[in-house]
Amino acid sequence: MNVIKRLTNYLSNLLAAFKNTLYKIFFNVINILVGFFIIGVGLIFLIAIGSYNSLDQSLNTISDRPIQNYFGEPGAFVADIFVQFFGTVSILIPIVIIFFGFYKIIKKINKVWFKIFSLILGIFLLAASFNKGFENGGIIGSLITDEIEGLIYKLSVSFNNDLSQVKSFVYFVYIALGSLGAFLITYGILPGKGKVI
Repeated sequence: MNVIKRLTNYLSNLLAAFKNTLYKIFFNVINILVGFFIIGVGLIFLIAIGSYNSLDQSLNTISDRPIQNYFGEPGAFVADIFVQFFGTVSILIPIVIIFFGFYKIIKKINKVWFKIFSLILGIFLLAASFNKGFENGGIIGSLITDEIEGLIYKLSVSFNNDLSQVKSFVYFVYIALGSLGAFLITYGILPGKGKVI
């Protein structure tokens, strides 16, 4: 009787270990496949935005000329949406997506939601800085720039000083915002200590 009990325990432990091994293999394969899918989506967006031409037919452009975007009409529409919303900074979005896919494969990312929030805030601040410096920050950059300039005006009224006329102050604010945005993007892209997502 004791032998049968030991044999049953041994077999049940063996099956449990086999089941755990299969789960680990399955989830590792799924993790790798999801990571490659995310990288693929990022590469498609990167190529679409990289081949953006403002004269391609899209949401705000009607044209008879052939579409120059490598992904045709869908690529022209996607690129136009990204460039209209974020301006030049839109090229960073697919690069960030590619990094997340890579980190998904090697399982080196933690605090995912904090990093995503950091990336979004960083891209918004960088878009505002690009809008002020190069007038190419897209709709998001324009909206944030309008809000910041409104705050600077309110601050200057409360100090009885016209800070909006002091160009060095205004440019300092936008350089600081651009630097903060770049820092937040860099923080969001950096890997964690190996926590599985």
